[in-house]
Amino acid sequence: MTETVPSDTGPQTDPKEARIEIATAALLSLAGLISAWASYQASLWGGQQADHYADANAMTTEATRLSVIDGQAIATDTLMFLEWLEAAADGDERRMTFFQLRFSPEMQISFNHWRARVPADPRDAKINPGAPILAPRPLHPEGVEARRLQAEAARKFAQGDVANGNSDRFVAGATVLSIVLFIGGISPLLKDNRVRIGLLALAALIGAGASIFIFSLPAASL
Repeated sequence: MTETVPSDTGPQTDPKEARIEIATAALLSLAGLISAWASYQASLWGGQQADHYADANAMTTEATRLSVIDGQAIATDTLMFLEWLEAAADGDERRMTFFQLRFSPEMQISFNHWRARVPADPRDAKINPGAPILAPRPLHPEGVEARRLQAEAARKFAQGDVANGNSDRFVAGATVLSIVLFIGGISPLLKDNRVRIGLLALAALIGAGASIFIFSLPAASL
């Protein structure tokens, strides 16, 4: 007589619970992947922010240095011009020539334009009482470069602000996704499948909103 040995198939898994487990794993995987992407983008934007701010600071420092040189050149040219005016008021052409020869090249160009607008003898010029003397305005290369660097530094600083804002927004998106990871992590601890499904649906809704927000942001590149 043949003895029948009962087969041990183990505990049977509830199909509904299995689907919940699969949905939880998929949700956690997607949330983790998108959160990692958001963190990576935040890091890239943070690096760009640092680069832009460093460039802006370097340009501002150089612009300040050139502005000092430009100011010194303008002060020297102004002093020479005032001495020239005094010599012209005295009618001393020798002194006028002496000081004119000591103008900077930029001042000489500006002085020639100014000289063309006044009489040969400056004492004959008609000056309204209380009106300022329209002196030559030289453009030294240091001053021109300083103004260019200041404008470029402002542009770089603005780019740094944009990069900083993008980095903060990616961090915010990753932070919201951490809620999804938290809900997915505690879901297996719950015994009521209806509660688990409700929490997973809430997590999926939060994750979808955070993902749409993240992928709507500009992506940085290396």
